[in-house]
Amino acid sequence: VGCNIAIMKRFLPLFIILPLFLFFGCSENRKNTSMIAVDGWGKEGQVLKSLKNVAFNFPDSGFAYERKSDYVKQCLEAIQSNVQIIGLESFSDTIQIRFLRSREDMFWLTGSKPSGMANPYINTVYLVADGNKTPPIKHELMHLITMLEWGYPHVSSTLINEGLAA
Repeated sequence: VGCNIAIMKRFLPLFIILPLFLFFGCSENRKNTSMIAVDGWGKEGQVLKSLKNVAFNFPDSGFAYERKSDYVKQCLEAIQSNVQIIGLESFSDTIQIRFLRSREDMFWLTGSKPSGMANPYINTVYLVADGNKTPPIKHELMHLITMLEWGYPHVSSTLINEGLAA
């Protein structure tokens, strides 16, 4: 029993100091986490959902977010319609449809500011949904579907490149 008391007295400072280190160390982490905005970082939120072969991506608030159910329905209907127009039996490529808050967001992701853009190299359609103009859902999905099925048309082929998607 005497040995146990001696050991406890020897390690008593450790039992007092260790919890203090843990407390202050954790509070310092919380302090650094709250400083993210001060250091120039901003938070960008997104919501994601996959249906069949389509991954949807919406901002976590704002115009597009509030209408996401309607936009998802429009996208699925546009895919079905476009597949019928070009005579495909089905379309099973995995694609991403990304709705954006503004043309400025479009610029940061694509390098240009259209209201919609199809990128067949990454199987993605970008659409601006800001309330100023209806997103060109069916048009851009036609571009993506035809480019994934038939390849990218020559620049001079305006009929195939823009006419079919009209």
